[in-house]
Amino acid sequence: MKLFIVNTFDRPDQRHITIRKADGLLYYLHPELEQWKGMSVTTATPLEDFGVACHVELGILHGIAGGESSAVYTDGRSRKWQGAERFSFVMNKRFLEFSSEALRAGDEDAISDKTPPITNQ
Repeated sequence: MKLFIVNTFDRPDQRHITIRKADGLLYYLHPELEQWKGMSVTTATPLEDFGVACHVELGILHGIAGGESSAVYTDGRSRKWQGAERFSFVMNKRFLEFSSEALRAGDEDAISDKTPPITNQ
C-alpha cells in the first residue's frame, strides 16, 4: 500500500496522509479530511521518504516516525516529518472503498502492507 503527502503545501503529518486509488486521484485517509474529494496532483512525496513506517490492522492506520527524512522542497531544503512520532487512527470510508476496488481487481498487494507491525522498541 503506497501512501503519500501531497505537494509541498500540505503539512507532512498524519492528518495529511493520502492514498492513490484506481482512478489515479489521491484521497486523504484521516477522517477529519474525508470531505475533500480526489486530488489530481503533479507532485506527491511517498510517506517513507519522511522516515515514516506504517501498517494497517482492522481499518486502523498505525505509524511511527523515526527514520531519516530524504524528502526535500523544490528548492532543495530538507522537508521533515511534522506529525506525531507515533500515531493511529481509524481510516475513513475512502480506504474501505479503495480496499474493495483492489480486491475486486485481484490486486491484494495494493492493500496489504508487507512491513511488520510496529512494536515498542
